[in-house]
Amino acid sequence: MSRLRWFGSVALILAAVFAFSGIAQARNEGQLLYVEDVVRNTSDTALNGEVTATGNMKVQNIATGTTRTVVVNANATILNPAFTADGKKILFTANPGDLYAVYLVSSQAGTTLTPATPALRSDSTYNLRYATLSPDSDGATTGLLAYTKDTNQATGTHQLWVYDFATKQSKQLREEINRQIKHPVFLADGATIAYVGVKNGIQDIFTIDSATGFVTPVTTNESPTPRYGRLVSNVNKSALDSDVLIYAKQVAGNYGYEKSDIYVRDLNSGIETPVTATSLNDEFEPSFYGNASTPGAVLTDTTGDMFYSADITGQVSVWQTNFNALVPVQSNGAKFERTIALSGLSNWGVSTTTTIGEFPVALSDTRFVFNNENGVDTEISRADANEDGSTTGLIQITQPANPPIGSKANPSLSGNGGTILFDEAMQRIVKINHDGSGNDVIAFDDIIPIDSFQQPNISSDGRWGVYVRGEGDIEVQYLPTGVSTLLGSVAVDSTGNPAPWTLTTASNPAFNPDMSQIVFEDTTGTNIKKIWMVRVTIDARNNSIKAGQPVRLTDEDKNIEDT
Repeated sequence: MSRLRWFGSVALILAAVFAFSGIAQARNEGQLLYVEDVVRNTSDTALNGEVTATGNMKVQNIATGTTRTVVVNANATILNPAFTADGKKILFTANPGDLYAVYLVSSQAGTTLTPATPALRSDSTYNLRYATLSPDSDGATTGLLAYTKDTNQATGTHQLWVYDFATKQSKQLREEINRQIKHPVFLADGATIAYVGVKNGIQDIFTIDSATGFVTPVTTNESPTPRYGRLVSNVNKSALDSDVLIYAKQVAGNYGYEKSDIYVRDLNSGIETPVTATSLNDEFEPSFYGNASTPGAVLTDTTGDMFYSADITGQVSVWQTNFNALVPVQSNGAKFERTIALSGLSNWGVSTTTTIGEFPVALSDTRFVFNNENGVDTEISRADANEDGSTTGLIQITQPANPPIGSKANPSLSGNGGTILFDEAMQRIVKINHDGSGNDVIAFDDIIPIDSFQQPNISSDGRWGVYVRGEGDIEVQYLPTGVSTLLGSVAVDSTGNPAPWTLTTASNPAFNPDMSQIVFEDTTGTNIKKIWMVRVTIDARNNSIKAGQPVRLTDEDKNIEDT
């Protein structure tokens, strides 16, 4: 949960309030990405930007403060976390094995990071230590991925590569012997990459054209060199008429390197502006905050909000504040503490949205049911996933009978997570509540020979159940009253046209989400299982259901089963 502590100096409070007045709404939009338990190098009593260990990766809903774990990490060091433009995926690099690789995972579901976790890019010789996506990339089919290769963090060969998702081709842009290539980031054009280069102890910022490989120095530093942290561009901000970088920098003082401060650099004008300028606190790992699609956001290249890591209250955590590159004294006023201690590497992303025909899927209040073996018979269990990424584990909701009456199978859960249908011994359909209460047999035949009842599926609203009766008849039941309707089985006449409903070989029926169709398997016409669909009309006033004529959906190969 976000701590949201507020800090502001007396001298700057009026300026800060003025600066925030236009962007107050933007302070509570989107997603905050960060990593917990971050350990940083402090070998010369000053943070030098090198992360040596990390814990889990988390995503916070900025509006609600709700936080959930998206990457569970036991032994690896995570670097460079960043959202894709739509906020649905997260790019990062990590070393769960011997070498760093590039990973792309969902921002909505949990991933456990192990040596077996599939990587987006990896190499058997080189560390792929740093990576970035172009702003137009979805991480799958569009845009570019830039990443570094190194044989050693500080020495050896360093390379910069680009992978084109559309063409599936990689190319090497740059190779340096004993010059580190660090912190690449795409600029707004989606083709130019900025990065930090380090050679003979001198650190500089460069840009490189991903098409031509042409390199342009942004800085030309001499000893004693400043130190740069990671670079973040302004591609998530609303005004893109110029390319702007935000980064932390340390300068050398009389007694060693001074505390880190945050700078905003306009690459067109070359102007670098300090936007923290504090001598007592290390402030580093900054990222811009805001997007043109964010309601209420008034953000430009020169003013707005930012996130950064800082030790303000005794331990490093992620803070949110304002910046103003035109009037630097109005920067870094009131502050909000966004995360728990020992966290950092923050980045911002838009809230996920859905398009027509797409259903949102998130961890909040997610529940699923499944079979598990328990003694003689198979039982039904449930598991819940919570919004913070934690799970309940197995909750067994049916218990073995004594004497045994048969295995329980094919559980189906209603859309609100409250009602479950399953079959028992393939002879009856049972309805229970999510906690195992209310056990009720809703379909059973005690007339010899006994019909079988199996493979139930419950509708999204939890009011209708569909299942297979006998050898292959489809039956639908209105669950509140127990009234059943036999839809029949699919058959064809001698001309190959559907005949009236006299089905005998259907299996595994299921409602679609809006309950306008039922899909099922059937062997009619091919003697090999194919997928069929029948449209249904539910009369909500009379709680009745009617079906049209079934249509075969798959028939690619008469010798291949579709199930």
